[in-house]
Amino acid sequence: MAINGLVFAGSETRVGFSEESTFGTAIADSGAFTALEADLPTGIDMGVFQEIGVKNTNSRVAQNDMDFTTTAGGLRVVNVSNIKCRRTDIAPLLYAVMQNVSESATTPYTKTFTWDGSEGTPTTQPDFSSNAGYFATLGVRGPIASKHYKFTSAIVRSLELSASMTGGDGRLMANAEFISGFAPSVTANYSGTWSYTTQNYFNFSNMTTKTLGGSDVVVYDFSLKLDNKAVRVGNNSSGHAETYGVGIPEYELTGSITLKYDANSLPAIANFLSGTTAALQLAVGSAGSAGHLDFTMPAIIPTGPSMDYGRAEGQAITIPFKALYDAGGNPLVTITLSDGNDFAW
Repeated sequence: MAINGLVFAGSETRVGFSEESTFGTAIADSGAFTALEADLPTGIDMGVFQEIGVKNTNSRVAQNDMDFTTTAGGLRVVNVSNIKCRRTDIAPLLYAVMQNVSESATTPYTKTFTWDGSEGTPTTQPDFSSNAGYFATLGVRGPIASKHYKFTSAIVRSLELSASMTGGDGRLMANAEFISGFAPSVTANYSGTWSYTTQNYFNFSNMTTKTLGGSDVVVYDFSLKLDNKAVRVGNNSSGHAETYGVGIPEYELTGSITLKYDANSLPAIANFLSGTTAALQLAVGSAGSAGHLDFTMPAIIPTGPSMDYGRAEGQAITIPFKALYDAGGNPLVTITLSDGNDFAW
């Protein structure tokens, strides 16, 4: 048999993104992309509507000339997991999910991401159709020319950030759920530069701030999930999305943190029983210096703490939680990042 004898290694495929300037206009195949150090996406939902059932054709089997298939009106969902967060590629991921950022004009170009809740001044809905907010071309570049995947004007619907200081190596990891309201291309032929960003990781084994309710705690691991509930909105003449809706009915941050069980972590149980909130802050690096990343949540409410009596480190408590807006005037979450990179946002 005249087979094709080429065999490809998994490492010959890359996943990456490139920020767009015009909503609905993908980056050219020759453009530069930021490659993500991550697991390659599998099980991609191409947003295909397909109807291939039996019709009333005087037959008991489905026929190949009676099917219906379209990508118009569909939503593409691409999950990129186990991203090792390099210093200058975490900012686009945060912007793509939070859709809200301010950036200082001088080095180290500190970015501040917030989900506010002040009455009358809530976190706003970007007008994507007018090129507001963050959106990017997401690409999967494989070893066969002109068979690469391209997803236009993708945003991140949910982003999970985590670090394990006991079972893992302490580096910040991410799982990003990208969505695109535009028909996918599977015939792209990328030829531009695809490169990793600066190889500096955020190592939470070196935390400079780790407080719960104002008290220092010993952290074993944590995870934070930012979910903007994004949906595609409308259809243009090509069946593509006209914009995205985000934050409807809410921007939601949930998470979990495992701590050494002691007098400083113990209040989480009473807080759960009484519905009392407490501030949680986790940070690495020094404020105002490249490599600083700070997660500040002024009001987290425990949703069911549990004890672990069998850990090698001794007794531990795991606290799942939801972040709430602090009615005292503090945003639901403020993420501060100094990455030394001028995105001109």
